[in-house]
Amino acid sequence: MADSITRLLESLSTEDDPLETLKELKVAVNAVHPSALEDLVSNVPLNALFDCLNSSNGEQIEECSYVLRKLLDAHSPAVILQQFREPLQRGVVHPRADVRQLCLTEICRCTDTIVHIQELVTCHDLLLHTVQSLADQELSVATTAGKVLTRLGACEAGLWVLFTGTLLEELQRVMKESDVIRYRVYEVLVNLQALSPMALQFCSDSGLLTQLTEELSGADVLVQVNCIDMLGSLAQCPHGLNWLEQQGVVGKLESMLTAADSDPMSSFYMLGVIKFFGTMASIRPEETMEHHRAFVKTVFESVDSRDPTMVKIAVETVGMVGSRPDGKMALDKQGCAWTDCLKQLGGIIQNPPTEMRIYGLTTLASLFSLQLADHTEDQLSMLEGWFNTFSPKPMDTLMSIVQQPFKNLHCAGLAVLQALANQPWAQRAMANFPGFVEYIVDRSTEKDKIGKEARYEVIKALVESSTALETFGSPFYLKLKEYYRQGPFYVRVQAEVAMEGSN
Repeated sequence: MADSITRLLESLSTEDDPLETLKELKVAVNAVHPSALEDLVSNVPLNALFDCLNSSNGEQIEECSYVLRKLLDAHSPAVILQQFREPLQRGVVHPRADVRQLCLTEICRCTDTIVHIQELVTCHDLLLHTVQSLADQELSVATTAGKVLTRLGACEAGLWVLFTGTLLEELQRVMKESDVIRYRVYEVLVNLQALSPMALQFCSDSGLLTQLTEELSGADVLVQVNCIDMLGSLAQCPHGLNWLEQQGVVGKLESMLTAADSDPMSSFYMLGVIKFFGTMASIRPEETMEHHRAFVKTVFESVDSRDPTMVKIAVETVGMVGSRPDGKMALDKQGCAWTDCLKQLGGIIQNPPTEMRIYGLTTLASLFSLQLADHTEDQLSMLEGWFNTFSPKPMDTLMSIVQQPFKNLHCAGLAVLQALANQPWAQRAMANFPGFVEYIVDRSTEKDKIGKEARYEVIKALVESSTALETFGSPFYLKLKEYYRQGPFYVRVQAEVAMEGSN
């Protein structure tokens, strides 16, 4: 088979119309298992195949691209950089987007290890064209180029190359082409800085991250909205958040939050600012809730807003902050404001629209979720108090929801039960609720795959709990274990016995 592939490749260079040969190559390549293809093509020249891309025949380019992808994928990244550097460089600027995408994808493969990145940084012209591809009209091409440049930041050599000399100059040049391209570069920077504090330092020293923060003070509110969203991504890692605080960005955003009532344009950026502080609070909950009171006030008030968009972002923010034990404690310290918020959540999950009910249930599942390692007396007692606050009859509320015929609502309710299922006080509430034990092991009430899986997760959490046997008693616990052992999709087979003389 290797001889056949080699023969067909060699014949490409002598043919005026290589289309039929490319089709034969496609068949030959597909006849070889991918695991065996590497050995077959290790010494096969591909220059003639790359040359077939220099055509105005769309079908020829498609057939050629298919074969090239197969054969290039069979080579290691080291071989790609050593043998096909120049043809890839030509391909990155090819008139067809699918060819540019193919070549950038192969370049991206060469960023899988530090060793390969160190080899790639010596391919200056290839990286220069990759930077230029950030301005490509085809989003998929620009996205792949951004992925290549981001992965350079995995080692210091890659950061040096990207943020010095002509590559940095090219980044600065493409940023001037349009707002869209400028924000593509910002996205690369944000993704890069998340890799390490060293990567953040390179991004900062380049001046480009500072340029991003300056967009916050611009006159164009839509640019401001994009800027806030990007800053929220930057704040998702601790060193990025520290940098933003040092630059005064956090203070600027809080000022925008405080002045929102007097700014007629605040409705455009308000959601982004709340998301930013929500991200910050998920990293440093106690500090954020204590020192950024405007954020806390806005979130709690927004849970009761008439604007469904504000309710959604506020409910999601509460769930994000309360997903960790320290976040739960920070919320609980808000006293009456938090108690009122819990009651609002209880109302949200019981009243239309269904979409908002699901958001509320998802947040409750996050609030009540507590890993076994975090089962302290304080945490368990606090969550029990929350449970008895969000609704006067919390088990009645949850059981009425999980028995609803609406699939997504039903499963969101089961997710809350799953979150509760490993906590002793919640198990007692379940065991004491009439009909719970019969309902939870009744497979006949689940018709959809998603529902069967959601119920199984509740069963699993109960079985894996060390207190379930004592709480529910041996007979029911054995039923739980049997359900767990049989899996989520078990169907009991009904035996049919034919009696003599029956029709």
